[in-house]
Amino acid sequence: MIKPQFLKKQFQKSIGAQSTAPFLRRFVIRIVDEVAQAHYGAEHPMKCTQTAGAIQVLLAELGIASRLTMGAVCFPKINSAGHFVGWSGFWEDDHHIWLTTQFYEVVDLSISQQHDHPSTEGEEMPTPAIWWDQAGGWPPIMRYLEDTFVDRIALSCPDEQTSYERFVAKVGVAFSSALSERDVKDFTFKQLLMDVDQLNQWTETKHPWATAALFVPEHQVAFPAWIIERQEEIERALERNEEPASRLSNRLDLIDRT
Repeated sequence: MIKPQFLKKQFQKSIGAQSTAPFLRRFVIRIVDEVAQAHYGAEHPMKCTQTAGAIQVLLAELGIASRLTMGAVCFPKINSAGHFVGWSGFWEDDHHIWLTTQFYEVVDLSISQQHDHPSTEGEEMPTPAIWWDQAGGWPPIMRYLEDTFVDRIALSCPDEQTSYERFVAKVGVAFSSALSERDVKDFTFKQLLMDVDQLNQWTETKHPWATAALFVPEHQVAFPAWIIERQEEIERALERNEEPASRLSNRLDLIDRT
């Protein structure tokens, strides 16, 4: 059993540190991942919007605010043999959705399923799930480029929307069951990358993905041209104290944000 007082202390710890407590990160990610695997099955890798929405619901239940964020994502593509073979993610005409918490953290469970996404060519080593504090900056192996926020999930396909609502309801049931039937020690999530210190620890202990990703800084591999251009565009706008121009706000085919 996970007592309400324990969760309250974890929330207070988060507020004090202005960073979501590690247990709450594992707790939320584990619940949503388990339910997503059961509800969506093989379609889990294509459900970035839905998993981000479910995480947002649980965080709100815990007292932590967040916003659905749409934009571009880029990670090293590591093959099953442990070699860097290019870049993976979503950019140009593609997009990705994740969460940005009130502590300015990027939360992305869906990226851990990228290796099973239909857009992935050939075998690819799983990328870790992300719960990253942006205040510390990004390492040279990955980028999240925020474009616009999504105020609510209203999927254009009615069946998809109904399925999403059932999914969120199941997540709520799993949350309640976890409090009454499971223990704190049950909530581990080994493939969750949270900060530079952890990334460094992974490389020191020869974590397969982190070790292979070292190829990027060691060989000064540049990000894709679109990622570089978009990041420079964002930085120029921020230097002028302006809102960066959105490249997705007119894409009504992506998600209904009315």
